[in-house]
Amino acid sequence: MDEYVDLKGYSADIAMLTGPSYEAAVKLYLAGVPFITVPLVEGELSPLVTKPYRILTHFLKTYPYRMREYAPREKLRCLESLGIIEEDTTKHLGFSAGALKKVSRYYDGIFTVGLTPTAGHKIKEWPEERFAEVADYLIDKYHAKILVLGGPKDEEKVEKTISLMKNQATPVTDLNIDELKAFISKLNLFISVDTGPIYIAEAFNVPTIDITGPIDENEQPPRGPMHRNVVPSDRKKPELFVLNAKSYNREEALRQVDSITVSQVTNEIDLLITDIKRQR
Repeated sequence: MDEYVDLKGYSADIAMLTGPSYEAAVKLYLAGVPFITVPLVEGELSPLVTKPYRILTHFLKTYPYRMREYAPREKLRCLESLGIIEEDTTKHLGFSAGALKKVSRYYDGIFTVGLTPTAGHKIKEWPEERFAEVADYLIDKYHAKILVLGGPKDEEKVEKTISLMKNQATPVTDLNIDELKAFISKLNLFISVDTGPIYIAEAFNVPTIDITGPIDENEQPPRGPMHRNVVPSDRKKPELFVLNAKSYNREEALRQVDSITVSQVTNEIDLLITDIKRQR
């Protein structure tokens, strides 16, 4: 639920929150929704679990949400108070025929890799020069076509990444959400830090390389034989979790991002491509 939605005039019998939010929970409570289920966070401290939220949970139905566990599965626990037990965390997305037609100009049968040097949470971002080295590696070794993805506000970062390459790449910064889904669905490989588009790739079974940096690789990044996580080799514990993305040691988070090398990423690329070829 969006905590900013006006509930006046809505009639609901059941409301479920997949993450702790006092603002959303109290709005539902005051709206008179008869059955409200909210998470009780376990395993780590979350700044989202405020004192008012903890007090309010005594008047609501609760379910356990374990930090440091796979977040998509933990979110599904909101259904268990209704007697629904669900383990399947498969993502499902679609796009329009018009969106597919627009992005088809980017694809010509060549092994095509999309990468984005940007992230909504800037603390996760990996240096542009390293993305450029990875892109050149893919071109030199696999004769890949490189598409560098970003939004309209990311044009400078996208162009900087391309300018640091010795080979050519194509910038893509003008897609809406529908077109973005179609675009990513046709890639042969997607590389980024832990940010939204990588989950679009996962939903369309596109192989991914997730440069996790300070993120807990067990909580959210794509799982399975088509996906690889690049984790800092000297990290004692992740600095960022799904439910504490605003409460962290900034210096340590930056160190964890910066500690990931180009060779770590290219090694995972080689292993993933070998596995993909073996599965064909």
